Amino acid sequence: MSATLDILSGDLSGRSYQLDESEFYIGRSRDCDLVIPKRYISRQHARIVREGRDFVIDGLSEKNPVVVDSRPIREHLLQDGDEFEVCGIRFRFRASARGRKQQRRQQSTLGSQSGIGGAAAGGWRDDDTEAGVGARARRTQD
Repeated sequence: MSATLDILSGDLSGRSYQLDESEFYIGRSRDCDLVIPKRYISRQHARIVREGRDFVIDGLSEKNPVVVDSRPIREHLLQDGDEFEVCGIRFRFRASARGRKQQRRQQSTLGSQSGIGGAAAGGWRDDDTEAGVGARARRTQD
Protein backbone atom coordinates (compact mmCIF):
# COMPACT_ATOMS: atom_id res chain seq x y z
CA MET A 1 0.00 0.00 0.00
CA SER A 2 1.28 3.47 -0.76
CA ALA A 3 0.48 6.54 1.27
CA THR A 4 0.57 10.32 1.13
CA LEU A 5 1.11 12.91 3.84
CA ASP A 6 -0.77 16.21 3.35
CA ILE A 7 0.20 19.37 5.23
CA LEU A 8 -2.97 21.17 6.31
CA SER A 9 -1.60 24.22 8.15
CA GLY A 10 1.50 26.34 8.59
CA ASP A 11 3.98 27.72 6.06
CA LEU A 12 3.96 24.47 4.05
CA SER A 13 0.15 24.15 3.93
CA GLY A 14 -1.14 22.59 0.72
CA ARG A 15 1.92 20.46 0.06
CA SER A 16 1.78 16.68 -0.12
CA TYR A 17 4.52 14.08 0.22
CA GLN A 18 4.48 10.52 -1.08
CA LEU A 19 5.63 8.05 1.59
CA ASP A 20 7.79 5.79 -0.58
CA GLU A 21 10.47 4.73 1.87
CA SER A 22 10.28 2.44 4.89
CA GLU A 23 10.90 5.47 7.14
CA PHE A 24 9.90 9.14 6.73
CA TYR A 25 11.33 11.70 9.17
CA ILE A 26 9.81 15.06 10.08
CA GLY A 27 12.04 17.59 11.84
CA ARG A 28 14.28 20.60 11.45
CA SER A 29 17.43 18.63 10.52
CA ARG A 30 18.43 18.81 6.87
CA ASP A 31 18.65 15.01 6.98
CA CYS A 32 14.87 14.73 7.48
CA ASP A 33 12.53 13.91 4.60
CA LEU A 34 10.30 16.84 5.56
CA VAL A 35 12.32 19.75 6.93
CA ILE A 36 10.47 22.31 9.07
CA PRO A 37 13.05 24.97 9.98
CA LYS A 38 11.47 26.18 13.23
CA ARG A 39 13.20 26.41 16.64
CA TYR A 40 10.42 24.57 18.43
CA ILE A 41 10.66 21.54 16.09
CA SER A 42 13.20 18.92 17.20
CA ARG A 43 15.94 17.85 14.79
CA GLN A 44 14.08 14.55 14.40
CA HIS A 45 10.61 15.25 15.73
CA ALA A 46 8.53 12.40 14.29
CA ARG A 47 8.99 9.31 12.17
CA ILE A 48 6.48 7.44 10.03
CA VAL A 49 7.48 3.80 9.68
CA ARG A 50 6.10 1.37 7.13
CA GLU A 51 5.50 -2.04 8.71
CA GLY A 52 4.18 -4.38 6.02
CA ARG A 53 0.84 -2.87 4.98
CA ASP A 54 0.67 -0.57 8.00
CA PHE A 55 2.11 2.86 8.70
CA VAL A 56 2.96 3.84 12.28
CA ILE A 57 3.88 7.33 13.49
CA ASP A 58 6.41 7.59 16.31
CA GLY A 59 6.72 10.77 18.34
CA LEU A 60 10.44 11.30 18.91
CA SER A 61 10.26 14.51 20.97
CA GLU A 62 9.51 14.28 24.67
CA LYS A 63 9.23 18.07 24.99
CA ASN A 64 6.74 18.65 22.13
CA PRO A 65 4.83 15.40 21.46
CA VAL A 66 2.92 14.44 18.34
CA VAL A 67 -0.80 14.90 18.99
CA VAL A 68 -3.54 12.60 17.63
CA ASP A 69 -7.19 13.23 18.61
CA SER A 70 -6.11 15.87 21.17
CA ARG A 71 -3.85 13.31 22.92
CA PRO A 72 -0.05 13.23 22.93
CA ILE A 73 1.25 9.94 21.54
CA ARG A 74 4.52 8.04 21.43
CA GLU A 75 3.27 5.60 18.78
CA HIS A 76 0.08 5.44 16.72
CA LEU A 77 -1.11 3.13 13.93
CA LEU A 78 -2.19 5.47 11.11
CA GLN A 79 -5.48 4.88 9.31
CA ASP A 80 -6.63 6.49 6.06
CA GLY A 81 -7.79 10.03 6.85
CA ASP A 82 -6.08 10.29 10.26
CA GLU A 83 -5.00 13.79 11.21
CA PHE A 84 -2.20 14.62 13.63
CA GLU A 85 -0.26 17.66 14.81
CA VAL A 86 3.41 18.41 15.23
CA CYS A 87 3.87 21.65 17.21
CA GLY A 88 0.57 23.03 15.94
CA ILE A 89 1.16 22.05 12.30
CA ARG A 90 -1.66 19.77 11.10
CA PHE A 91 -1.11 16.79 8.81
CA ARG A 92 -3.43 14.26 7.17
CA PHE A 93 -2.38 10.69 6.34
CA ARG A 94 -3.94 9.19 3.21
CA ALA A 95 -3.59 5.56 2.20
CA SER A 96 -3.72 4.96 -1.54
CA ALA A 97 -7.12 3.67 -2.67
CA ARG A 98 -5.39 1.81 -5.49
CA GLY A 99 -3.14 0.09 -2.98
CA ARG A 100 -6.12 -0.95 -0.83
CA LYS A 101 -8.04 -2.31 -3.85
CA GLN A 102 -4.98 -4.20 -5.05
CA GLN A 103 -4.48 -5.59 -1.55
CA ARG A 104 -8.10 -6.81 -1.33
CA ARG A 105 -7.89 -8.33 -4.82
CA GLN A 106 -4.67 -10.18 -3.94
CA GLN A 107 -6.10 -11.46 -0.64
CA SER A 108 -9.33 -12.51 -2.36
CA THR A 109 -7.40 -14.45 -5.00
CA LEU A 110 -5.24 -16.16 -2.39
CA GLY A 111 -8.29 -16.93 -0.27
CA SER A 112 -10.21 -18.47 -3.16
CA GLN A 113 -7.22 -20.62 -4.13
CA SER A 114 -6.73 -21.93 -0.61
CA GLY A 115 -10.32 -21.85 0.62
CA ILE A 116 -9.33 -19.25 3.22
CA GLY A 117 -10.56 -15.66 3.06
CA GLY A 118 -9.52 -12.26 4.36
CA ALA A 119 -6.33 -11.70 6.33
CA ALA A 120 -6.09 -15.41 7.04
CA ALA A 121 -5.27 -15.96 3.37
CA GLY A 122 -1.69 -14.93 4.20
CA GLY A 123 1.23 -15.24 1.85
CA TRP A 124 0.89 -11.79 0.31
CA ARG A 125 2.58 -8.81 1.90
CA ASP A 126 2.41 -5.33 0.48
CA ASP A 127 6.10 -4.85 1.20
CA ASP A 128 6.79 -7.51 -1.46
CA THR A 129 5.65 -5.02 -4.14
CA GLU A 130 7.11 -1.61 -4.90
CA ALA A 131 8.06 -0.63 -1.34
CA GLY A 132 11.20 1.39 -1.04
CA VAL A 133 11.34 2.57 -4.66
CA GLY A 134 13.07 5.96 -4.83
CA ALA A 135 15.83 7.44 -2.72
CA ARG A 136 13.68 9.85 -0.70
CA ALA A 137 10.03 10.69 -0.22
CA ARG A 138 8.74 12.53 -3.27
CA ARG A 139 6.68 15.65 -2.98
CA THR A 140 3.52 15.15 -5.05
CA GLN A 141 2.43 18.76 -5.52
CA ASP A 142 3.70 22.31 -4.97
